[in-house]
Amino acid sequence: MTRVATLTVFTTTAYPCDINPTIDSECTNLAVGRSYCVAPVNGTEVPDVTTTYTPLTQLPSTASSSVSYTEDNSLHKTALNMKLCIPHFEPPFQTLFEGSRYWRNESFVYHSTRECLMKDPHRFHTNYFQLLSLPPSTFESLPFFLLAMESLAETTWDVVICGTGLQQSLLALALSRSGKQILHLDPNAYYGGDEAALTLQDAEEWVARQQNRQTQLSSDASDPDPDPDQTQDEPTPIFSAASISRPAELSGSASALSSSRAYSLALAPFIVHTRSALLSQLVSSHAYRQVDFLAVGSFFIFQPASSAAAENQEDGRPNTEQGGPSLTPIPSTREAIFADTTIQPRLKRALVKFLKFVLEHDTAAQAEKWQARAKQPLDTFLQDEFKLDAELRTLILALTLSLDGRITVRAGLKVIERHLTSMGMFGPGFAAVYPKWGGGSEISQVGCRACAVGGGVYILGSDVKATRLSEEGPDGAEVEVELGEPAIRVRTRLLVRGSDSATESDEKISRQVVVVDSPLRSLFTPTLEDAPTPAVAVIVMPAGSLKDDKAEPSPYPVFVFAHSSDTGECPSGQSVLYFTTLATPSSASVLDHAVASVLSAVSKDNRGEPPRCIYQLRYDQSCGRSKPCSADEEAILTFPSLPLGLAFDDAALDPVKEAWVKAMGPAATDEAKSKYMDFENREDVGDDEHDQE
Repeated sequence: MTRVATLTVFTTTAYPCDINPTIDSECTNLAVGRSYCVAPVNGTEVPDVTTTYTPLTQLPSTASSSVSYTEDNSLHKTALNMKLCIPHFEPPFQTLFEGSRYWRNESFVYHSTRECLMKDPHRFHTNYFQLLSLPPSTFESLPFFLLAMESLAETTWDVVICGTGLQQSLLALALSRSGKQILHLDPNAYYGGDEAALTLQDAEEWVARQQNRQTQLSSDASDPDPDPDQTQDEPTPIFSAASISRPAELSGSASALSSSRAYSLALAPFIVHTRSALLSQLVSSHAYRQVDFLAVGSFFIFQPASSAAAENQEDGRPNTEQGGPSLTPIPSTREAIFADTTIQPRLKRALVKFLKFVLEHDTAAQAEKWQARAKQPLDTFLQDEFKLDAELRTLILALTLSLDGRITVRAGLKVIERHLTSMGMFGPGFAAVYPKWGGGSEISQVGCRACAVGGGVYILGSDVKATRLSEEGPDGAEVEVELGEPAIRVRTRLLVRGSDSATESDEKISRQVVVVDSPLRSLFTPTLEDAPTPAVAVIVMPAGSLKDDKAEPSPYPVFVFAHSSDTGECPSGQSVLYFTTLATPSSASVLDHAVASVLSAVSKDNRGEPPRCIYQLRYDQSCGRSKPCSADEEAILTFPSLPLGLAFDDAALDPVKEAWVKAMGPAATDEAKSKYMDFENREDVGDDEHDQE
């Protein structure tokens, strides 16, 4: 029988810094003899911070006490409930096998107070260690699950999930109330998979891994005597051409970069329209309480420097004087259109007519107008049917966030309808939101926490080394999974994993993440009087508005997500700009020009001088695909990568539900399917309490 012993420890540190200045990011240096304020959690009031501190050495070593590590200050209280699980051992834990290998990792149990809900931007790492002759109080000071490795192999798992990308983590959320035995692995020391948010140190290590993999692939390709078994259908990495630079340091200027953990840079940022089914699922599952959603404000269209100003540019750098590049808000509501003094009255009426058509395009009366042209370019349709000029057509196409700018009529009408109907759903002045602390990776962490609370076991830094189909035994296991670290084999009824490779023919995008030393306040102004201050702005740089290093116009649009420090992704006084375009041989130089052009366009925020770029992360990303399973591999499912689009595509939710149905088996009745992701409140967190926070 498993015994559980934990402690309640109150400190007085600021959040979201480290749990305590004296506690490192892995919480491994909670030491015996250090003073902590201790109190039981069984309904006892949280003690005042002036309560006498008690050294851990003075705590009882009973395994029946139920307590937790907690952080407290005058602004709010958060709780990080860490459990020490010792299978089959009685207190005071002196019978733990010395020299045996155990696994430790944090639990994700979270706690709510009226001040705030706990958010967990911290990065924890999995560690393996040998237990030595330590006193019982040392075990009490370790805020980790301790789980004997052998128990992983002895358990027949209902589901083993590999990777903590968004889809895998949503599956974990969906299964969190199922009572299934779930083992969730990730080869990284952080959550989020391809959608992870990285500290600067994480980014350095991530780039090194990508470069090492690229070097290995290049070495294999140049091998004069390759192994035919290993060269067949050689996979293409999802990420490639990764590099980091610090332009301010290269120019001799003092670096304005803060500490590594002050940054949380999203690998694949996307906005979520308020009508998205993803938000509906997070609400019905009550997981939304653990995410701070921030408003996405204005969409801007980039206007390049005028011809006269362009002729005066030196060294290809944009002119910051009059006639230089500019950013113009895109009107996307009837009120905004009529308030725009730059649009002629005739064109305003045509534009309003089009927006009304979009909202009614699925009706029988309007369907005849577009269905015969459903696969034609939206740009041509706008010109023929609504007589819109090139400038207005560019504004409308910008709202679609189409990577190639050639979206079809059917797809374009659907996307614009989603934008229009999302406007004002959760508040005035915005149609989309962005999760604080790193976008999709924050949602991934929420899904993983929910599964861990439901009994799921998590191991970071451990990947699947090999899989083997086995004959179904009496325990129902069909797949044997060999883990790289720890080197053990586990059996499962279902293995779910994400795609880790692409093909040369897959669509590829080039990304450039830029940290600048300016808050860029002009980009984050409320769009309406009562609207919230946005933390994200979208800039669209149309095809042809930029040039590469050979002075050739860019063939595709460049999209920019501007994130203020309110996103938690950079320190106050700085901003993060995410640039994206379809990959071409010249896309790197196009993005460099895009960075210079945007910084020039916002120079008014920096006393007329373009803000400095102090950090750059660049890489290419392909869209990984799922592998079709043969009839004898039905117990192995592979999720495709998320689409490369910049707005979340609800189609990515379909494979998650299909995997849930597979995992639930006969329990996935029609009634159960109708209540998919629809959970009851947990008793310790009610709607009334949350509404008051």
